[in-house]
Amino acid sequence: MEQQTSNILDAVTFGDVYAWYALRVHMGFEDTVAGDLQKSIETFGLQEDVKQILIPKEKIVRIKNGKRTEQTARIYPGFVIMHMKMSERISNIVGSIEHSMGFLGTKAHPVMFDQKEIDSMFERMKDTSGLKNTDIGLHDVVIIAEGPFAKMTGQVVKIDLPREQLTVSVNMFGRATPVKLALFQVKKI
Repeated sequence: MEQQTSNILDAVTFGDVYAWYALRVHMGFEDTVAGDLQKSIETFGLQEDVKQILIPKEKIVRIKNGKRTEQTARIYPGFVIMHMKMSERISNIVGSIEHSMGFLGTKAHPVMFDQKEIDSMFERMKDTSGLKNTDIGLHDVVIIAEGPFAKMTGQVVKIDLPREQLTVSVNMFGRATPVKLALFQVKKI
């Protein structure tokens, strides 16, 4: 019975089924490995078996001290994602590439991505809002850097990351007044 189970797994992982696999690589060498892998696939004529080689990246906007910077970051650092038909030939090519550490899982049974994980990855890659990191949190005390309320201090009462806005409670005329501001208009104290 155990032999039958092994054959079923082999049929799923090595065969005519396209699936998504994660190739482990040394951090910082993702682009190098993907380029070398693409060249090797073309050299050995395996373009039919490998549909896509990608390094999933997302846009990240960081706001630090009132300054907005946009960056691109890898979603899975240390991994190259491949959509392909798994075969021993491809597995051997992957093993021969410098800085490649093999597929996630074992050599005999590499792990396939679940379709939900792939859909989530592509959603992150498509996300254009980009705002993932700000040094300002709820209830933080901030100083308004620009606009009509410049140089006033207040406490953050609401953060709307998709719109890149926040609401700050500012003391005006002896009362707490909510003021809507863009994230780049404030600095954390």
